[in-house]
Amino acid sequence: MDFLKNFKNLNYKFGFLCFLFLYLGICFFSTVVFAKKKIIPVPAISTSRNDGVEYGTLVTVLFEDEDDDVYAILAPSLTYNEFIGLKSAFRFFYFGEDNQDYAVIVSSSTGIDQKVFFEYSKPKFLGEKLLFYSSVTAFRDSTRRFFGFTAESLDENESNFTQREFAYDFLLGHHFFDHFRLSFGERLRWISIGRGSVPDEPFFKDEFPSIPGAGGGLVLGHRLVLAFDSRDELDIPSLGSLVRFYTEVGQVFNADNGDHLFNGTGLDARKWFPMRDSLFVTVLRGAVFFTTGSKTPFYEKATLGGDDTLRNFGDGRFVDDHYYLLSIEERFRLVRFRLFGVLADWELATFVDIGRVFGKFHNLLDELQVNPGFGIRALVRPNVVGRFDAGFGPEGMTLFLGLGYPF
Repeated sequence: MDFLKNFKNLNYKFGFLCFLFLYLGICFFSTVVFAKKKIIPVPAISTSRNDGVEYGTLVTVLFEDEDDDVYAILAPSLTYNEFIGLKSAFRFFYFGEDNQDYAVIVSSSTGIDQKVFFEYSKPKFLGEKLLFYSSVTAFRDSTRRFFGFTAESLDENESNFTQREFAYDFLLGHHFFDHFRLSFGERLRWISIGRGSVPDEPFFKDEFPSIPGAGGGLVLGHRLVLAFDSRDELDIPSLGSLVRFYTEVGQVFNADNGDHLFNGTGLDARKWFPMRDSLFVTVLRGAVFFTTGSKTPFYEKATLGGDDTLRNFGDGRFVDDHYYLLSIEERFRLVRFRLFGVLADWELATFVDIGRVFGKFHNLLDELQVNPGFGIRALVRPNVVGRFDAGFGPEGMTLFLGLGYPF
């Protein structure tokens, strides 16, 4: 526990600079200089319920092989946000054979917000039968929000806090039959709560001092996942299904409420329906999640809001013991042309997200959130999806800019 206590005292900026020099030395001079590449500058503009308006520029560098397939992306950006100040970020993604992927994201702001993220995944590990996934995350986010529990939590109860977190995730799976996979996972998550950077919102601990998790804590999770996966592609699918049933026993250790066990169990099902040679693709997603445990920390409970659930709301807008979610998205391939020398499919998407958190199994349609919206995506096959989504609802319009499909 001494390491975890000292973690919040680490100098993020020193670590950021060390990693940056290492990154430039290894990646830039060996890979970037000699690789076949395309450089695409784009404006970076987004607005979310938590972060407010963020604007700046992002430069995407695509590295291509002899067949013009993208095998790596470098995406540095420089943006400004009124709450966190000026933020620089470096992103590097590598797409290897058999969908062996690496991801590195490092960011630092003139405020207190920083992030370091490493991810490695290999669906065919040690041959054809195993899947391996691992990630390490460390961040400090000063714009987190909490409104209280239940789907009826009021906007006027909004509070702000800084979340400091270190997390490690590990998953090892075994493929069997044609499309099934059984996986076992372990995760560690350490969280500390401090004052946020949003001046007009009260401090979370002053408004909700007694809820489980308000003092932070250490979480150990032990997860079992059964999956059915018949997708034609992992990153840009247009046909097939993905169904995941998962259950986890978690142990939380904190000073406020002692040590406790909790459980999280969920089902996430997705289906792709192509038409006219994938000119149109209808995508359906249905998900449910249930938690049990009288003192489950709020950051481990069922949560809706953000760029992959209810796209009108910020991350963590609704929190309770359980949730259900239904999303329908219609994707239209508009045109295929070269931009900055890169051949891309440009896609228009219309969607609606429907969902609700709840604590008891009655009146499940009350306070139901329905968020329509649209998106514009650029697909550089076989791996890359550049994404812009706009979600609409009772709290106005929210814009998301990033990489990858929402589901």
